[in-house]
Amino acid sequence: MNTNILIVSPYKEEYNLLCKNLSSYSPIHYFNATSALNSLKKNTHRAIVLLSYHIEDIPFNECINHILNLNKEHIIIGFSQHASTTDVSSALNKGLYDLLIGDKCFANISEIVEGIHSKQQQQLLKQNHIDKNQLMFEMMSYAIKQKPSKELAKIISDYHSWIMEFQKKLPTPSLLIVEDEKLYLNFLYDILSQHYDVTAESSGEKAKELIANNHYNIIILDMFLGTTNGLELLKTYKKNSPDTQVIIITAFDLIEQASEIIKIGINNYLHKPILKEDLLRTVKKASQTYIGILTKSHALTNFFIPNLSIDEKCCLLEIMYQYKKSIKQSFTSSDIAMLFPNINTHDIKSHFSTKIPTTKKTLLPIISQLTAPISV
Repeated sequence: MNTNILIVSPYKEEYNLLCKNLSSYSPIHYFNATSALNSLKKNTHRAIVLLSYHIEDIPFNECINHILNLNKEHIIIGFSQHASTTDVSSALNKGLYDLLIGDKCFANISEIVEGIHSKQQQQLLKQNHIDKNQLMFEMMSYAIKQKPSKELAKIISDYHSWIMEFQKKLPTPSLLIVEDEKLYLNFLYDILSQHYDVTAESSGEKAKELIANNHYNIIILDMFLGTTNGLELLKTYKKNSPDTQVIIITAFDLIEQASEIIKIGINNYLHKPILKEDLLRTVKKASQTYIGILTKSHALTNFFIPNLSIDEKCCLLEIMYQYKKSIKQSFTSSDIAMLFPNINTHDIKSHFSTKIPTTKKTLLPIISQLTAPISV
């Protein structure tokens, strides 16, 4: 692995501990963030930055921003013997690869570094699979920020109207509460059943059966369920139902597990004792997130493909070209086939001897020809 490794820490002792666990590498030590940033400016290649939470010259989260602004391919692993769950969540949201907490953080660094290369290879393979719904959502967000033509403004208006109608027809979100303390279980059920379709379960083992045989939009999960491992329950369900929003509740500090829990994909977490207002606000946010994901997943097949004319679709394809150019991606025949699924990508390519047209004016006559009914 040729990636440079930088250790940024004001303490020589931390550097020595990290070097001991990274004996197969030759990390470079910087006592302050400013020196490390200057080095990264000179070397444009991807680097792994092991960043102490206790750097002194630049605030930790601000330093993350600076590093990723230089190169979004840089991988930043934070480490600290003391930090809160909120610190972990905030840092990961900023783009931190991981934040290792506690006495074992130095020993765990080597395993994380070793795993980065193979994980990146898996991510490259995943990038080849285009999420069409996500692409359409991003393109529409881009279009809304532009100065739209009259035609594009109408498409955007119709799109927003469709979203409102689609979401109105959705059933009340289903919610599973898994909490082994009967007092808390009843408290949560009494409040939430007034607004949601709620199932309540105190047994971790019975919760496994419910999760295996039913789909829930939102799960409120106590991480400590007697003999049942809440973390394993979380992993299993998110693997099978990644769109379900999970809210963790606990009376204990989750700092040792915080990074893993957040990266599995939870919507939020609540510490006991839980206030009614916090509960309702948190569940409402999770419900809105789930509805947004559901809306996005139906937009292409329920709105864009059946409701837009050929002219309007070609207008969107021109915007798609502009959007993909802005993010340094190529506009391809697959983008056309996304809005015109009845056209084979091979047929699209066969009509373009050099490159695919990128304006409505040049796309329209060819798309019209490809979609015209075949005369018998």
